[in-house]
Amino acid sequence: MLIPNTTAPSICARTRSRLTTVPGSATSHTSSTFTLPATDPELAEETLGRLAKLFRYSLEGSERHVVPLGDEIANVTDYLEVETIRFRERLRVAILVDPALHSIKVPPMLLQPLVENAVKHGASRRVEGGTLPLRAELAGDDLLLFVLDDGPGPDGSSHRGTGTSLLDLRERLRLLLVTRFRADDKYTAFLFDGEEHLLRESLSTLEERLAPFGFVRVHRAELVRANAVRALTPDAGGALLHLSDGQTVTVSRRSLPALKQLLGLR
Repeated sequence: MLIPNTTAPSICARTRSRLTTVPGSATSHTSSTFTLPATDPELAEETLGRLAKLFRYSLEGSERHVVPLGDEIANVTDYLEVETIRFRERLRVAILVDPALHSIKVPPMLLQPLVENAVKHGASRRVEGGTLPLRAELAGDDLLLFVLDDGPGPDGSSHRGTGTSLLDLRERLRLLLVTRFRADDKYTAFLFDGEEHLLRESLSTLEERLAPFGFVRVHRAELVRANAVRALTPDAGGALLHLSDGQTVTVSRRSLPALKQLLGLR
């Protein structure tokens, strides 16, 4: 999975509603948990605490567009600790992530569906269990995330899911590729996958919410993602921005000084 280092928000109402969904497997753990008190009350209490954190993290994800990678790692660690109660030594986990990467911002609930699938189609489908390595590394400006398992894979698994969680994840990641928002009367237009789409919000309304994701105003009617800028060339009355997806945007004379400062240009 490849993620641009600076992320854009989830901008579809349908996507935002999906972020409020509690992880599918979280509720399935409660039956396992409540069999524990008679044999290990301390472990049961600890597991309930982890479940509460999973629910809370999922709900909070609907209010945040990005979170530190470290938060995502902590969330899936809690999830895997709960799964370990079910599978015991059959589930072997290796989280291989440099702490220096923990501050990188990523969308919330990014790793959870991948890790859940790895458990469902990996360790849970083998008598001897399985190993689940999770790795992260930088490749230039991109963050690469790897969630692996040594199971038979979805095609070889007896579990037949709908694939909805992975489709949702792909949709959210595609939205990170938006580089520009343009005012269009009372709406805001953006280009994705070669097609223009409209949001039922004004550019002024979006501007404050988009700022944490690196979007800056370059014209009265334009916002662009700063890390998508590939070149800045002079133009009558201002300048032209050349974006990573091939789009060209006019920068007003008024916005040009602040944009140059942001980009480290003179």
